[in-house]
Amino acid sequence: MKLNVNSPLYVLGFTAAISVVLTAAITSLQVATAARVRQNEALREEKALVSVFGLGDAAKMSPAEIAAAARQRVERGTAVRDPETGRAFDVFRVRGAGGGSVEAIAFRFAGTGFWARITGLMALKPDLSQVTGLVFLDQAETPGLGGRIMEKEFQDRFTGLNVTPPAEGARFIYIGGGAPAGPSDPRAGRYVDAITGATQTSLAVGRFLDENLRQFHRAMAATK
Repeated sequence: MKLNVNSPLYVLGFTAAISVVLTAAITSLQVATAARVRQNEALREEKALVSVFGLGDAAKMSPAEIAAAARQRVERGTAVRDPETGRAFDVFRVRGAGGGSVEAIAFRFAGTGFWARITGLMALKPDLSQVTGLVFLDQAETPGLGGRIMEKEFQDRFTGLNVTPPAEGARFIYIGGGAPAGPSDPRAGRYVDAITGATQTSLAVGRFLDENLRQFHRAMAATK
């Protein structure tokens, strides 16, 4: 019996069969690559932790060296939650060689840039008073402009910033808008130059970092 390839039943059956085959192939591929994906994500996180805590030049270290540095010095604590917004923050602590005292605390930050979501890690002194390191992880800003937030030169500008709770109406961090006029300016010690040609990305980063720091301080205070 000759099949009528133009009949609706044939078309539906053929489409269903192709869908089953493609779904099975995609599922098999996901299962086969799941372990590698998890391994790459773990290495990416360890590389970021090595960078933000200043444990070495991750760009020049092998995956084994990165993993060893992160696993020997960094511990992941219980997530903390901002009592006002309910937002949870992953917390990482780096200890001195040989398991000494805590040298810095890092948390994940996230927010919306000019175009899309931006994520990263910020490290602070144990008393949460000063930035000791910052790395951006994910961004989709304009290459050569807002995308320059990934450059080490820009990320290094945050090191040493005062991030103690500011006065009422002031912010934790200011990016762009002109340098502080003097030591009495609320921006003194909290200011970072914007990226030339990427004002909107710079302002967006300043806004969400301020929000993240505000929430993280409340979350940490709630654990005491």
